[in-house]
Amino acid sequence: DSYRRKRDAILDALSRHMPKSAGIHWTQPAGGLYIWLTLPPTLDTSRDSALFQGCVRRGVLYVPGDYSFQPDESGQVPHHHLRLSFGQVSPEQIEPGIQRLAEAVTQTLQTEPASAASR
Repeated sequence: DSYRRKRDAILDALSRHMPKSAGIHWTQPAGGLYIWLTLPPTLDTSRDSALFQGCVRRGVLYVPGDYSFQPDESGQVPHHHLRLSFGQVSPEQIEPGIQRLAEAVTQTLQTEPASAASR
């Protein structure tokens, strides 16, 4: 029940705070402790990215998706996914954390489109 409430809280916060027109979507897990977000392919979520650094400055951490993918036939790994864990996060931290994540995503979408598209 505790994890279900946290999952529902994070899903609700994502639907309210993530930019609607950016093409961002996420999983709605029936179990587990993670939610996967898929961002526009031009938005880099890797550890060295502007998005990751912006999240760190805001006190938000996520697991970059490229840590979880095998390279494809050409050796490429997608860099526009991220994993959120809600297992150890207190319910009171979920809403403000997702708000700060959404702020970082919005800012990065506004300030990084040219450099992200050239990757």
